Amino acid sequence: MSYRQGFNPPLLLSIIITVVLVLVYRLGVQIRIPFINTEAAQEVFKTYRYFDPGYIGRFSIFSLGLMPYVSGYLMVEICSLFTPFLKKLRMGDYEGRQKLKKIALILTLPLGVLQGSGIVTGLTDTIAPGGAKFLEISSSYEYILLVAVLVGSLYFLIFITELISKFGFGQGISMIIMSGICADLSSSALANLGNFSKIELNMLLLLAAIFSFIVVSTTVLLRTKISFSTYHRSSEKLFNAFQFNTCPSGKIAIGYAGSIIMLPVTIFSFFDTGHPFINYFQPGSVLYNAISVVLIFVLSYVLAVFFLHPKRRIVKLKQSGWEFPDFDETTAKFLTSKLVVYNLPWTLFLCVLVVLPSIRITMFEYPFFIGGTSLYIAVVIGLDILDRYNVQRQTPSGQLVTIAEFNDIYDSSMIKRHIRSEGVPCHLQGFYHRHLYYFFGPYLDIKMMVGNDKAEFCRDIIKNYYNGLGLMKN
Repeated sequence: MSYRQGFNPPLLLSIIITVVLVLVYRLGVQIRIPFINTEAAQEVFKTYRYFDPGYIGRFSIFSLGLMPYVSGYLMVEICSLFTPFLKKLRMGDYEGRQKLKKIALILTLPLGVLQGSGIVTGLTDTIAPGGAKFLEISSSYEYILLVAVLVGSLYFLIFITELISKFGFGQGISMIIMSGICADLSSSALANLGNFSKIELNMLLLLAAIFSFIVVSTTVLLRTKISFSTYHRSSEKLFNAFQFNTCPSGKIAIGYAGSIIMLPVTIFSFFDTGHPFINYFQPGSVLYNAISVVLIFVLSYVLAVFFLHPKRRIVKLKQSGWEFPDFDETTAKFLTSKLVVYNLPWTLFLCVLVVLPSIRITMFEYPFFIGGTSLYIAVVIGLDILDRYNVQRQTPSGQLVTIAEFNDIYDSSMIKRHIRSEGVPCHLQGFYHRHLYYFFGPYLDIKMMVGNDKAEFCRDIIKNYYNGLGLMKN
């Protein structure tokens, strides 16, 4: 039965499941951890707002968020580059990647306990102006119980993300992150709305619109494709499938630039004579912004080349049965030169994300932060949602099934374009969000989804033209 022109029950069901699970998470954010002293909290924060996510989220049962899981997954991915056992699993089949995921879940436990203990210890040592403690813990048993609540909530949140990814609408972690960003921005905007004059508010809205326009146009419109032909077995076809992504280095350059700048600051903080030096490197200062721009340029290009690695990618595709005209070193150099040119707009955009917020706050005295990487994350997750909606609407049965999983952006985008050239609607779940992290976002898996009536046809394409590239389910 075709739902293309009318009611689409599978689409509606997946949306309902996602909304319900996200609401479960947002309700959990409102549940305070045990032993919180409400009066002490009121003293410190002046006004106690029970349903304000910016406040209660720091002291809820979901205080750990997903960071221990993200950190554990990333540690496993990095170790798999050097450890033979993990490397074999990483380069293996679908079952191998699932084992890596289980190892990451196991590693999440000690990381969660460590971070949870830090939160509990920090809150226990926090004293309100009136002398009352934030946490009223009287024994080690209560301490252990509180840490157990935080760690248990962490695994429950991971379970929610898995349910969303499997039965809901979109990538589970993306949906949880999206809900948090929307809640934080809306809460900050409503709380500070009265502080703006009409002109300032219009300027702020215009700034947000400019950010959104740059992000959307960069992600959607500025795509570059390299045409090549393949002579695979007895068939000869020409595909315009290989393409550069619109953010070749992701957002990792921003994080690493900030870490590099703060490293000497951290070292000098241990010396009394280092405080004048530290003042020059405060976030938002001229020197901080200037060094950030330089580091972002360097890191952006280094990471862009590292993620694409033209020579290795060409060899990889050749092994899968593809032939490039004039295949030699010149081809790799050509791809590198194109990457250098098309990475420039994205690199400049990263610089804008770092510099513009501090200028807006210091020069225009806007009382809260909006935009930056949070806005970009929200937009790319929105693009994932929109693409999923469009593809599922175009699918006659209305039901999408996963035919393969990918950990490489370029592989997945090339196969997606190939499948779409055959007239089959194809969705890569989590594709745009993974753009931000590439290798450093293994917890954001990319699932290739098509209509269940075209699943076998698409699997054959991957097997015949790409040597089974991707983590295909049996």
